[in-house]
Amino acid sequence: MAKKKAVYFLLLLFFLSTAACRQDYAEKAQHFYRKAAAFYKKSSAHCVKPSCRLPAARFYYYFRNYPQVISLLEDPASLEEKIILAKALAQNKSFSRAIAVFEQLKGVNIDDPEFYYLFARVLEAKNLFSRAKEVYKKVKPPYEKKARQRIKEIEVKTIKKMPEKIASLLERAQSFIKDNISSGGVILLAEEKYTVDKNNTAVWDIHMVELILSERAKELGEVVINYD
Repeated sequence: MAKKKAVYFLLLLFFLSTAACRQDYAEKAQHFYRKAAAFYKKSSAHCVKPSCRLPAARFYYYFRNYPQVISLLEDPASLEEKIILAKALAQNKSFSRAIAVFEQLKGVNIDDPEFYYLFARVLEAKNLFSRAKEVYKKVKPPYEKKARQRIKEIEVKTIKKMPEKIASLLERAQSFIKDNISSGGVILLAEEKYTVDKNNTAVWDIHMVELILSERAKELGEVVINYD
């Protein structure tokens, strides 16, 4: 069975490497991908131990079938499974789920530059720019050059587009934001002021800074005006 799997995989890689030159090779590559995918689907369905899902997960990740990886590793049982799942979620732009898995692996020494690069991309997507920059600095080749470029872009973006007061709030609130990731959104500032003039007319001013972390907290960003 293992020999059959290896033959499918090697033939697939061969035809993929030459597919750009010949159309018939591209068709054969698709054929052997389907064969290999069917093999892995069957083998993973009959897994007794969670660890036997890893070959299928690696295969699907290699060929960028991220939804299949996510489905296969819904309940990761090992460090490597968590690493692959976190990367697949990031690649699939499932940022809220991805950051939860990445956070589980915080403090673990992982020798995988792509892992740190994708972790930083997720943090950046969540507007956690300071943390993203810290993680980008850990990235090694072959992703180091990309990471350095992302740091530059973050610095330009935060300086040009974000008011200094908000940037300062975000910087100070990184720990608070991290602790409340699961809530979907946080209120970073709430300032209220009542002004009553000599005609007994009251004016209520409120200034709020809210950070939306996921779709389910989008109502935080909606402005409600009450009339009496």
